[in-house]
Amino acid sequence: MTRARTFPHLSKEPNEFGSFEILWSEDTPKGWRTRRRSTKTGDKQEAEAALARFLSIRDIEQDRASYTLSEIFERYLRHHSRARGNEVSDRRNLRAPLVAFGDTAGHAITDSDVEAYGLRRQRGSYGPKAVSPATVRREITALQAVLNWGSRKHMIQGRPSFRFPKPADGAPRDLWLTEEQEQDVIAALPDAPISVRIFTRLGLTYGARKSAIMDLTFGPQVNFMTGIIDFQVPGAPVTRKRRPTAPMSKTVRADLEEQFELKGRGQKVCDRATPDQFGRFMEGIGYGWVTPHVLKHTAITLMLRNGERPEDVAKLTATDLRTILRVYRHHTSGEFLAMMDRRGI
Repeated sequence: MTRARTFPHLSKEPNEFGSFEILWSEDTPKGWRTRRRSTKTGDKQEAEAALARFLSIRDIEQDRASYTLSEIFERYLRHHSRARGNEVSDRRNLRAPLVAFGDTAGHAITDSDVEAYGLRRQRGSYGPKAVSPATVRREITALQAVLNWGSRKHMIQGRPSFRFPKPADGAPRDLWLTEEQEQDVIAALPDAPISVRIFTRLGLTYGARKSAIMDLTFGPQVNFMTGIIDFQVPGAPVTRKRRPTAPMSKTVRADLEEQFELKGRGQKVCDRATPDQFGRFMEGIGYGWVTPHVLKHTAITLMLRNGERPEDVAKLTATDLRTILRVYRHHTSGEFLAMMDRRGI
C-alpha cells in the first residue's frame, strides 16, 4: 500500500537505543519503502538539527539528477492514476508526449519544446495521423499534470512548477439528435436487441456515459424495490466524470425487468458486444453518425430546449453546472426572452 508521507521527519519517540530517528518513504520499483536513519541523540533539539543537515544533503543529492518523463509517468500511474480510476485515459493522453519526451529529464522539458511539440503534433508527428488543437491541448494538459506531480514528489531537479502554452480551447462540439430524430430512434427501438434498447434509453434518459452504462450491474445499482438506478459502481473511486443516481422511468424499468428475467442478479445489464450492436443499429436506421456520446448531448440539449432548469438537468445527468452553462447555454435562450418580456421595455 502506498504511503502518503514521503518527506523526511523525526520519529515521535526515541527508539529502543534512546535516539530519535529520521523516517521517510522512498519510491522503488517494488513500491514505496519506509527508510529510517538514527540521529544518534535523544535530545530533541539536537535531533532537529540532525534532520536539517540530512535534508540539506538530500536536497543537494536530489538536485544532481532528475527522473525522465517515462520514469515519472510509470510512478504516476502506480500511485495516482489507478487509485482514481483514470489509468486508461492517462495512458491515452500521454501516448504521444511519451514518444516526444519519454527519455527527457523532467526539468529539461521547456515551454519552447512543448510549443514545438504542439505544432508538430497537429501536422501528424508522434502518432499515426494529424490531430486537432483540442487534442493537443488535452495531451499538453496531461503532460503538465504528470510533471507537476513528479515535481511535488521530489523527482524533478529544482522542483519547478510547470505551466505550458497550449492551443486555444476549441468551441464545444454541438452534435445532437433533434426532437424529431430522437422520436425516429425511439420508434425503431422495439426492433433492436434488448441490450441495445436499454443502452439507448439510458443514454437518452439520463445522459449516462458509455462506461457508466457498461458498468451497470443488476443488484445494488439497479434496485427494483426503490426504483432507483445508481450508475456509480460500489467501492469504485469517484472520478471527475461523475455518474448519476436517478429514478427509473416506466419505459426504462420495463426494459430492465425484461433483461433481469434473462440474466439475474449480479450480472451486467448490457452485454460486452452492446456498443458494436448499437453502432450497427444506428447505421441501419440511417443515423450512423450517432455515437454513445451523442446520446448524452441529446439528453441534456433536449431537456434544456424543453424548458428544464440548468440546475435540475445538471443534477439528473451528474454533469457539472459550469459545463451545462458553458456548452449548452445557447439552448436556453427562452429564459432570456422571458426575462426581457417581464420587464416590458
